[in-house]
Amino acid sequence: MSREAPPPALTVPARSWRGALAGASPSSPVRVSYRGVEAFRATDGGCIVRAHVTPRSARPGVALAAGRVAIRVRAVPEKGRATAEAAERLADGLGVPRSAVRLKSGRVSRTKSFEVAGIAAHEAQRRLRGR
Repeated sequence: MSREAPPPALTVPARSWRGALAGASPSSPVRVSYRGVEAFRATDGGCIVRAHVTPRSARPGVALAAGRVAIRVRAVPEKGRATAEAAERLADGLGVPRSAVRLKSGRVSRTKSFEVAGIAAHEAQRRLRGR
């Protein structure tokens, strides 16, 4: 009796996200979660992207890291400057207009939820995974 390999895990563990994503094809959706919270969630007409924002970063950018979306910005976290830059960076990373990204929750928190119009959750994940 031969044993088949188990199917790949749908939840990406925080410590081994590189290995799990390396085996996935670019078109196959992988559930990306951090501490049980999904980073991408589908909505009507778009998706919600949950991200961790790091202000005052020397290397700004957007990445899918450790099972979550990480956005690094140069702006300081006062008067919404870091949040505004994070929304711009996310829009650039996803290839959507800035007007399509709106802050849903986390105005004063480093963990923010952005509502992105016009892009499906699996497509947003694919675009960020390719970076």
